[in-house]
Amino acid sequence: MNYKSLDLKTLRSAIAVIFLFVLPSGLYAQDFMMQGWYWDYPKTAAGYNWADTLTNQANELGTNGFTYMWLPPLAKASSGSWSNGYDPRDLFDYGDFGSTGYGSRADLDQSVNALNANGVKVIADVVFNHRDGGAWENNPGLESYVDNFNWTSANNGDNPFPYDRMRNIIPIGGTTGLGAGTYYFKVSSASGHTRFENWEYKIYFHTNTVNAYQGSVNEVEPNGGGDCGQGSQAIALATDYLCQLDPVSGCAVDEFALTINPGDFDPTGDTIYIYWGNRNSGYSDARIYSIWYSSAAMDVVDNMRFQTMTDFSGMASGRGEMHWDAFKPNLDRATNLAGDWDGMYFYYDYDQFQQVTKDTLFEWAKWNWNDVGVRGFRMDAVKHFTPEFVGDLFDYLYDNGISPGVAVGEWYSTNPDELAGWVNNVYNYMDNDTKEAISPKIFDFALRESLRQACDQFGYDVRNVFGASLHDAKGLSGNNIITFVNNHDFRDNSGFASLIQNDPMLAYAYILTNNQLGLPSVFYPDYFGYPDDGTAYYPADKSAHNDDINELIDAHKNYIVGSSQVTYLNQSGSGYINDLADNSYVLVYQLNGTESGLGPDVVVAINFGGSGVQFHQQVKDIAVGTNLNDIFGHSAYNTATVQSIENGIPNDIWIDLPARSYAVWVEDIPQKEFYVPGTHNGWSFDAGSRAYLKDIGGSTDFYGSTFLANNGNEFKISEGIWDFDWGGGYNINVFDMKWTIGAGGGNAYWTLPGQRYIHLCIEDPESYHGTNIPVGIMRLSELPATIVDINPVVAHSAPSGTSATVGITLSDDAAPEEKVYVRYTDNSWTSDNIVQATGSGTSFTAILPSASAGTEREYYIFTSTAGLTNVQADPDHLTIHYDINGGDNYHYYVPSTSSDASLYFDGAGAHVKMNQVGDDQAPSMTIEAWIKPEASVSDFMPVLLRQLNLNGPQNYVQFGLGVNADNSIKFLYDDADGVRNNIETSSDVIRRDAWNHIAVRTTMGSGVIDISIFVNGFEEVAVTGQNPLYGGIENHDLYVGAAFLDENYFFEGAIDEVKMWKSSRTIVEIRDDMASYPEGNEANLMLYYAFEENAGTAIYDLSPNYYNGTLESFNGSAIPQFTVANLPAVWFGVDSEVWNNSGNWGWYGRLPVGDDDILITSWAANNPLMTGDLEIGELILNDHDIFNVAPGSVLKVTNGVYYKNTLRIRTYSPMWIHSGLRL
Repeated sequence: MNYKSLDLKTLRSAIAVIFLFVLPSGLYAQDFMMQGWYWDYPKTAAGYNWADTLTNQANELGTNGFTYMWLPPLAKASSGSWSNGYDPRDLFDYGDFGSTGYGSRADLDQSVNALNANGVKVIADVVFNHRDGGAWENNPGLESYVDNFNWTSANNGDNPFPYDRMRNIIPIGGTTGLGAGTYYFKVSSASGHTRFENWEYKIYFHTNTVNAYQGSVNEVEPNGGGDCGQGSQAIALATDYLCQLDPVSGCAVDEFALTINPGDFDPTGDTIYIYWGNRNSGYSDARIYSIWYSSAAMDVVDNMRFQTMTDFSGMASGRGEMHWDAFKPNLDRATNLAGDWDGMYFYYDYDQFQQVTKDTLFEWAKWNWNDVGVRGFRMDAVKHFTPEFVGDLFDYLYDNGISPGVAVGEWYSTNPDELAGWVNNVYNYMDNDTKEAISPKIFDFALRESLRQACDQFGYDVRNVFGASLHDAKGLSGNNIITFVNNHDFRDNSGFASLIQNDPMLAYAYILTNNQLGLPSVFYPDYFGYPDDGTAYYPADKSAHNDDINELIDAHKNYIVGSSQVTYLNQSGSGYINDLADNSYVLVYQLNGTESGLGPDVVVAINFGGSGVQFHQQVKDIAVGTNLNDIFGHSAYNTATVQSIENGIPNDIWIDLPARSYAVWVEDIPQKEFYVPGTHNGWSFDAGSRAYLKDIGGSTDFYGSTFLANNGNEFKISEGIWDFDWGGGYNINVFDMKWTIGAGGGNAYWTLPGQRYIHLCIEDPESYHGTNIPVGIMRLSELPATIVDINPVVAHSAPSGTSATVGITLSDDAAPEEKVYVRYTDNSWTSDNIVQATGSGTSFTAILPSASAGTEREYYIFTSTAGLTNVQADPDHLTIHYDINGGDNYHYYVPSTSSDASLYFDGAGAHVKMNQVGDDQAPSMTIEAWIKPEASVSDFMPVLLRQLNLNGPQNYVQFGLGVNADNSIKFLYDDADGVRNNIETSSDVIRRDAWNHIAVRTTMGSGVIDISIFVNGFEEVAVTGQNPLYGGIENHDLYVGAAFLDENYFFEGAIDEVKMWKSSRTIVEIRDDMASYPEGNEANLMLYYAFEENAGTAIYDLSPNYYNGTLESFNGSAIPQFTVANLPAVWFGVDSEVWNNSGNWGWYGRLPVGDDDILITSWAANNPLMTGDLEIGELILNDHDIFNVAPGSVLKVTNGVYYKNTLRIRTYSPMWIHSGLRL
């Protein structure tokens, strides 16, 4: 975790500061926005409450200068509380009738109130483009659009309606005159245009009576029917048919014969439902143009209706009713469903020209303001609907007394003409009085893309940034722009749609110090840190940047607000020169003082390069001899003095900046130091302790006092009397800069103020602006060395009764007074302890004492320039502590010293359930486990399975691994088309009542995956070119030993050492995994269950993801029971090496003893040599050449020898096999 660097402002002169407070307040207004969420923020469906998170952070955010908070979409979504909200269903239900992903309505109100109380206004993310999740209803507008889609339409670029958002229905039974018989459905391209030739589609029929999904079948050609002199393809209910449109030069018809038997429908009234889907093509114009009903010998296509899920009546909120005529297409306005405005990009697209649509959405916006307390709007996807709607909306709001301070559109493009053009087009539709009150804003994607390339793209000329913004490129006012660095939509691993991967603070330095560009927005994970959950598109550095961002916001508020001009000093052709040989990786610019001329000039330099820079830079209109102070201390020197000329550069300052860093120099700031004298014991202060303000190199005067705060373990500066020359009686602010042991994120940790300075200020005596006048700076001790690497505790290396070792590497050699500590706790911070690490230079080791079996231990590391006693007790030692794990603690589980446990499953319902495991498996993955299935079972037995039940025709299984009745191994999964895939080995590859190691590996290629299944380290089956796994499951449950499919299946026997990796493991790695314990911090380790708890119902995930599980039962069965595992000892030696060398064995060199089973594998050695006497349980030989028993040695095998293929044993001494050979 990082620690706050505080306000740095000081007086330029007493007179200047006093005069500043009579300037117009508008010059000092500056807003800062935070996007208070990210795509994968924890939802209520996963048991979290994001509203509470923001409520708890409201004070911190308001204190640090944020004035707007952008919340995620709040309306009840069609996909429920897992959703981010971009599929809005009930517009007026913000958790009033069951929680949204953000929280309940009460939670929302609490967060809004907390933010408002801290000066932070709420921005609602509103979706004016589309809606989803209504009930099915007949749609005459769609039927007309399909009926009129012809060759001219297709040729003009019109698009078909996305047919996976519609269905056809045919009422049968009752009084319809339709019932049993054969229906011949004729399908063809509506347009007959070559544009759709060979495009694929999927069609599915069912009735209310027959709707249990039966799988998928490929279309069989020719099937053009009697019109083409061909036969029809007979089809069945509840089956997907995978088809394609035929070339228009031929028959161009697919005819399907569906026979409805008397038992297939309810004769009193039923419906044939027809669902469509696209496959590997886009949406074609396939449609049914004829339905011949054999029983009546007539075409009944006119009985078919088109339906969409656009009936939004009966919402829980009782408001926001809409029907098909509010969407595209309808019968009132022509559309081609193409282009940015009319293309059906998302769900059901509103027609914003329809009055019913405008009325409902305008009312919704007003309700957000009046009922929810929203004070700004972020409008999603404005590229896809008319700016006339936005202009009319602003007029409506203003006419109703509503003037949002932020009303920003998201136009997902880097084209500055499009972005600026949208703002201007919105203005064109606004009334003049509205224009005076509301400024439409746009997110500056063009500037953001240039900043991304500057940070991430080697060789990019970063000076392009100067001309990239909408302000600089198109002359758009900063009042109409929001600048940003990252947001939720950037989820690719690279390129435009990726998060900035390297040093995003360089980009933040630019947008937070250039006040001409617009209102800056900060992305929540950039401020608070990214979760370390293995998400692939997150940057490698997930650390929080809140301290650095707070510094920049403070600098902006204190020195930059009110500046009316920026000069890009090293822009080509700027007229200002430097002696830097290559300017392509450096930005240098200067902001003039406030318009009064009394404020300081500010110079900013940002070095995007991979090495430091040193050069003379000409500055604008700053007098020779003027000092500019580096307020952050990032450059080599604290002060840059303007020289008349150096190295041919006139009126210059010297810039010396490290690689990938930035510096801000502020004109003429005298620096002062604040001291707290006296002796302090246990946070007590002597009555005479005083605070002093000292000019550097000058005299000392008394200005106040210190005292012990009454909040426990705190040191605070008091409200003393300040006796300044220009007046007296000014009170120092109550100042909460303190040193304390606090709690955050559920874990105890040290809280200290920022890096080197604490700023002291007094209140404005006239209260003109409610701001503060700076009077001094308190300097802290130098920063301790940072922690750059940790060798964490491995659970299996620290069983009960054994101490645990933590290795620590520092960035620099530790100074004599610098100490390194580990703070640890057992069982969720029920205790709190500190041990000091030993070592020198950069290498230290901390020994954590032993803990009892079953202990869950958490710990983190920090450094201090004070001794441990002083860290806890003495505020004179001002130190900073570092936790390098992104704010998260390290953890390990303490097993028993004698633990060799596995889990036994009874086959009747016992299983392990991991609740809401994150959707962070990759297309390439590996699953491994040891299994010991019992012989009595004659059904499929699942080992590990993840599934999702949907309200559709299928039960989705994302992946599953298990054992068949014939002793084969099966890997099953559903692909994106809903097709169940079963990959199976041949029979009898595993043994019952014996341990077997099984693994499955998927490897992602170009849109397909290859799958291999391994048994005891050998590849038993390999298939290629398979459809990828279904990827639409987020945060659903994972089961060990259970599968809830068409039937319930349970494992009977023992399971141990379950591992899952987000990568395709090589065969060598899989073999190594057979007999090794992961340390828990391996790359791509998603989860690891060792099952060594031995008691209780909790199962601990020893991976960094902490996906803990619970022992559960089903239908009254027992829960899984812990039992001794006795996994086979695995030989890892090389040719002719002896057995009694511990280095030749898996499980960290555990030599076989007693009745251990031994597994010898052909990759280990051709000729293992057994020396010494050994009695073992079972000898398992996999494809070995020769097995040697050395002279004088005795090998007793009490449970027999198992051999897969051929057996050759060479023995020079007795070899006892009690139970015979099993070949």
